[in-house]
Amino acid sequence: DDLFITTKVWKDALRVGAVRESLEESLEKLCLQHVDLLLIHRPLSEFNVAAWHVMEDLHKEGLAKAIGVSNFRVEHLETLKETSTTSPAVNQIGLMMQWCSRASRGSSRRKPSRGLLIRFCTRTASKCCTFRLRG
Repeated sequence: DDLFITTKVWKDALRVGAVRESLEESLEKLCLQHVDLLLIHRPLSEFNVAAWHVMEDLHKEGLAKAIGVSNFRVEHLETLKETSTTSPAVNQIGLMMQWCSRASRGSSRRKPSRGLLIRFCTRTASKCCTFRLRG
């Protein structure tokens, strides 16, 4: 209870439909019965919905206290909302100061507006968890 344990389902596990096996492997390596948060590492559009449905089952079984995503854009989140009964608890996104300053100047050459994504998460009761990227 002193630690909050998060693990991610890597993109290769999404492709081969091995979401459950990915979590079970992580639990075995960590010597745990459950994780606090299970995330899809990054969106792979053709696999997101199927992977999310497996994650919903893992959550119901108590193997993950919460489930979420990482680096999903609004369109990915909307698809999950339309096809699932559970909203992601978290959308972990990376931020760089260059992206923020570029967005404030109205330029989005490199990355879409994170502000739009954060507002969408707020409306759908998902949390945005940010981390700083080097660079």
